[in-house]
Amino acid sequence: MASDHLALLDYLAGTFAAAMPSATRVQRRGLFNRGRAESVRVHLGDTVFELRDHAGQVEPSIGSSVGGVALSREKVTIDAWVVRFAAALDDAARSSDHVRAALANLV
Repeated sequence: MASDHLALLDYLAGTFAAAMPSATRVQRRGLFNRGRAESVRVHLGDTVFELRDHAGQVEPSIGSSVGGVALSREKVTIDAWVVRFAAALDDAARSSDHVRAALANLV
């Protein structure tokens, strides 16, 4: 199960960094930041969705920020993270042509 979560982390890091580079921050292991993804953060409005590798386990969290300053961070289950992330993407796509186009390129 952990390997599935780490594969999700790598997939999201590459996919969203390519589709929505201004909203996505990826930290990678290794020389020149080219190794396996260590964390991926996607900023959608004032909400920050993060998946972080912690000793081989993925720690999902959802936080809020204003002006780039983190105000809170809540650890959640991977299932809750996926549900809330999908809902936030849907909301972002409804209100932004840029996000809608980026997501259309993923499909």
